[in-house]
Amino acid sequence: MKIIINNQDRTADMQERIERGMQEHAQRPPPVEVPAELNALALRDAQSHAEYQDTFIRLIRYRDNVDTMPFEIPHRGGWRGKCAVWVKTKLWTLLRYQHDRITFRQNLINSLYSSALEYEREQRRAEAARLEARIAALEKK
Repeated sequence: MKIIINNQDRTADMQERIERGMQEHAQRPPPVEVPAELNALALRDAQSHAEYQDTFIRLIRYRDNVDTMPFEIPHRGGWRGKCAVWVKTKLWTLLRYQHDRITFRQNLINSLYSSALEYEREQRRAEAARLEARIAALEKK
């Protein structure tokens, strides 16, 4: 592979950085994979408005949670980047309890909204079924 920057061959200069980045990438834990049925791309497989709505509400239910799990902090290279990550990590450790309190409350709100949405959908389905039965009864007469 050749790397050309500004019409100059920079392969030798960049090769060390690329190899170091690949080694760091190999040491990181793999990202958590989202199951295919929980992916938003499942919405495009819907054949009707009702099926789309069912899938959408199911996705909302699975994704209405906010978490404060530790994560990798992106940073610049060099000692300044490492110092910034150290400071951010210490601040996160110090303030995490506040974030946990806030996310607990937000998760309650999100869960209530998801439940309300599901309840409203079921209520509308029951109402539609009741009206269809009433129309069928009137048509029989």
